[in-house]
Amino acid sequence: MLDPRDMLNTAYKYFRGHPEEVARLVKSSFGLRFGVPLAAFRWMIEQVVNDIDGLDPQIEAVPPGIKLGATLERMETRIRVSMILYVTRVQISSDQARVHLRFEDVSLRVLSEKKTLVSALINSGALDIGQIGNLVRELPQRPPVIVEASNDRIVIDLMQSPRFSDNNIVRHFAGLMSSLITVHGVQTETEHLDVVFRALPRGGGAAVDAIENHFVGPGLRRVRSLLGRDQRQLAESIF
Repeated sequence: MLDPRDMLNTAYKYFRGHPEEVARLVKSSFGLRFGVPLAAFRWMIEQVVNDIDGLDPQIEAVPPGIKLGATLERMETRIRVSMILYVTRVQISSDQARVHLRFEDVSLRVLSEKKTLVSALINSGALDIGQIGNLVRELPQRPPVIVEASNDRIVIDLMQSPRFSDNNIVRHFAGLMSSLITVHGVQTETEHLDVVFRALPRGGGAAVDAIENHFVGPGLRRVRSLLGRDQRQLAESIF
């Protein structure tokens, strides 16, 4: 687990050694853009997987995408996995939190010399994950958050997670915030992962309606519920 104190201390040291990052953060905020240095992701991965020898994680900017790689060992076979990931669209509302992903240059490379079933499948070309969406679509126990998968594309909807699907607070918050400000795009630039926001994406009228539907309305219903409970308790105490 990541220690919040270590994270704050590392962030402080990083910004102290890279004052240009502070200037970039301030400048980007005026354009509703929030950038995270890729060094932060590399540090977090190192903290999480520091007990896995030879994983050799890779995170590189390939604007507007990001290149990911890692070395894994499965069934006595050491494999290097790499891909370029693009976030093509983000849709957030009270009903969905969808992230559309596109994968390019997905590859598997056998590193070990021992011949195994896995190495045979990869080296012969029988195991081709170039169209990773088709592979994910055929998984027997596909996670519910993966709502679409085809060719080189996968769509993830976080609202389909049991943690969020029945949580009215999360849904109201997402519905309210997505009408005030929403994610317009996610892309890399040099050594940063930038999240671009857009204010009032559906206009001022939709924002007013969202405030009424997701904040004022639920608040009034909560007050009525509390008042009704207090009145019942008062009646019970009297009679």
